[in-house]
Amino acid sequence: QGATCSFAVGDSVRACTAGIWVRVSRPCEQDGSVCLLLDCEGAGNTERGRDHDARIFALAVLLSSMIVFNSRGVINDPAVQALATAASLAQHIHQQQDDPSIGSCLAPGFLWVLRDFTLVLEDASGQPLTEREYLDQTLRRFSTSRPPPEAANAAQWEDQRELRQKILDLFPRRDCATLVRPADEEDQLQRLGELPLSALRPKFVAQVQALRQKVFGACHALQSPSGKPVSGSAFLALLEAHVDVLNKGAVPQLGSAWQQVSRQECGRAIDDALRVFSA
Repeated sequence: QGATCSFAVGDSVRACTAGIWVRVSRPCEQDGSVCLLLDCEGAGNTERGRDHDARIFALAVLLSSMIVFNSRGVINDPAVQALATAASLAQHIHQQQDDPSIGSCLAPGFLWVLRDFTLVLEDASGQPLTEREYLDQTLRRFSTSRPPPEAANAAQWEDQRELRQKILDLFPRRDCATLVRPADEEDQLQRLGELPLSALRPKFVAQVQALRQKVFGACHALQSPSGKPVSGSAFLALLEAHVDVLNKGAVPQLGSAWQQVSRQECGRAIDDALRVFSA
């Protein structure tokens, strides 16, 4: 966003973000619309467990119209497993709905950002691939339509297929973006948050600008199950409802949460109308 104060970039093994941090973007549209940016604690923090990671990720999925997930290098089995593990609770929440359409219509868009990416994107025949095609080919590599190689372990093949299917089911709208290494010197990499854009590799800067356009271009207003944009007060009520359930160790119910938000918003509208009528 070009601001002098923003989300910090970690330069050590210590976790840089705890929980979820929030920042409002500069106006993105002519009507003054802004994006609410949620910076989530990364998975794999040695001071936390998998349950904590899953709750953080689930809350982000429940509150967002787009998820930007970043990892280093190529999309390999460990990266898929890390994402699928973090997304397991969110997938369970969406799948448990009596009306499957509620979970599907509320599913956010998904963008997988690959940092320090060095490979040439092409298929087995040497034809170029788009970033989205690379993502889909990787996620569908273990699909049921492709039998496992003779030398493959059947159980491991099935495990990899299930992990990828979790991601495919949870994020029907998905895309991918790649970024080269931002700088060549190690001391620069350790203090990226302090460096101006002019000190970074030109290709990286161009890719970041393209990524920014892709994110803000595809990020739409959070919507209710009825398809209506969510107001600020409704968003806060939804956040409070989900956090309250998660803190109790329970699993959020999408339908119940939205019904609670609707009741609160209706009550607020009635109070406002009575206040105007009585004035």
